[in-house]
Amino acid sequence: MDRADLSAVFYGDGPVPVLWATYCPVHFDVWLAFARPPSSREDAEPPGTAARAGERGRQDLILAIREEFGVERVLERFQSRGLTEECRPIAAGSFVAAQLTLKELVSDVLPLTSLAGAVRVAHELARNGGTEGVEAALAGHVRTPATSEIHDSMERRQERGRHVTWLLRLLHRVVRNARPDLGRGDARERAVTGVLVDMLDAADMDTGPVRRPHPTVQRVADRRQKYPVVSVTTNRPATGAVVRSRRTIKADAAEQVFSVDTASIGWAVVDSGIDPRHPAFHDWDTTRPTPRPLATRIARSFDFTRVREKLSADVLTGGLVNWAAALPSVETTPSPEQPARPPPVDQHGTHIAGIIGGWWPELDFRGICPHIRLYDFRVLDDDGGGDEFSIVTALQAIRHINEQAGAFPPVVLDKAAFPCATHPPALLDGGTYDNTGLEAIDSDRYRHTFLCALNAGGLLRPGVYGRVPVVRDLARANSLLYRQSTGLRTHAVVERFERARAAGPDGEPPRGARRGILVQLSTAFPPGGSDALWRWHAAFPEQPVHDGRHLALVPTVFDRLDPGLCRALVHRGWWLGGAALALHHPGLLPDDLTLMLPPPRG
Repeated sequence: MDRADLSAVFYGDGPVPVLWATYCPVHFDVWLAFARPPSSREDAEPPGTAARAGERGRQDLILAIREEFGVERVLERFQSRGLTEECRPIAAGSFVAAQLTLKELVSDVLPLTSLAGAVRVAHELARNGGTEGVEAALAGHVRTPATSEIHDSMERRQERGRHVTWLLRLLHRVVRNARPDLGRGDARERAVTGVLVDMLDAADMDTGPVRRPHPTVQRVADRRQKYPVVSVTTNRPATGAVVRSRRTIKADAAEQVFSVDTASIGWAVVDSGIDPRHPAFHDWDTTRPTPRPLATRIARSFDFTRVREKLSADVLTGGLVNWAAALPSVETTPSPEQPARPPPVDQHGTHIAGIIGGWWPELDFRGICPHIRLYDFRVLDDDGGGDEFSIVTALQAIRHINEQAGAFPPVVLDKAAFPCATHPPALLDGGTYDNTGLEAIDSDRYRHTFLCALNAGGLLRPGVYGRVPVVRDLARANSLLYRQSTGLRTHAVVERFERARAAGPDGEPPRGARRGILVQLSTAFPPGGSDALWRWHAAFPEQPVHDGRHLALVPTVFDRLDPGLCRALVHRGWWLGGAALALHHPGLLPDDLTLMLPPPRG
């Protein structure tokens, strides 16, 4: 179908779009997709079979679901209506992808959108008036029933009638173009109307808005209805667009607003390798009319493909890699007088590096951080394949380089046996200043958790500690803006726990709520709380003081923590985690506490 023809029906012929088009939850491209007739024999019905009304042409659509309603209820609706097998709905976050026919869109999805009122009137017209009633509505003769609204009037009812006429004319045009098999002339028009009647008569109008109008608050009434499905769009094809990545995440705006210089930061790209000859990975002199490339920003490069063959026995100590001796055997960084390394055959690593740190003034291309230093760790071969050990070894090498550069605090715990549960609640280490646990606690994956806020940066490596997920930021800032933002984030986290407490201890917590224990450095667990807590105090005396001050009062800066303070903070977090379990979940601690070894504090 010609896009302009449908556009005239959808948007109207006036200088501005009609109101219903502007706020239509089903986007124009969805109607256009359904309006296209079958383009091949595979799309058409087999010979000799009667085409079911509205069943031709499934379209892959994405339904955006309102959070209060929940995708689970939308999926239950598909199941109860017997649509699961054919529509194949799949949920991800607050979106549901489903393959729908036009009839299924009209009868099962539109009643869940803000078009529900118009669909309800059209449904009653089809059921009570049949073809004649729908034909009259197409001609603009619609009588809509009065509502219980205080401000309902004749003008409002006439407006609702025009909305119904607009929707019916839109559906009529879509069906008319999608069904060339419905004959010619007057018979065709009656057949198209018959398809509309069938669709609308099948509409399931049982589901109402998510939330009825709010009660009057301070003499102001919010009468807006909120429907389960916010929007319906086509599942549009996606292609790589490196040049748009920067604008998409607003990196260009951040660079203009903040004085950010990433030239002193290094970023490791663990992939198939970076093309060192590509001009996007150079520094550039832009002070002249014609930009001039300077030195490369690829600081170092390493080849970890099939790394087991590259590491000789003399760089191993008891089977462990001595990285000071091993790095030269895998490093491929050319000296200044040597030519650049040949580019990798597989270009994936080059594309990733371009998104992260590309800069090519001649083409006006800038990556996310256009001045950042890049470290090339090649773990995938020319065919894009590799092995897990090569990747793990490359990550260990990155860690060694970071430690040598002083990028991490002086104390690193790799295998600390934190007191924890192997099932909910989970222990998230980090907290209000690092935003470490705060980020994870936003995920519905951690509905049952307690948060241990150490008030220090990066003391634990990301990974798993005794089956406990641990997350962290790379660093934290001490600016006033950052402190204010983390204060707001902390308030939001506390609100999540308060909502779950108000809902009671049984069943799943409400959506967005979190059930668990919030723990910070200043949290007090006096020994009289329970027998288990008394045993914890007896086995591991509390040591909340460092250098004459409570640890909650000791100022911490990410890269200036002395080893003693680091150990004190880690020990404090370990102790608080165990005390919280002893008071609230004693069954999750071992009967013999002597089996637990605390991190060293001295």
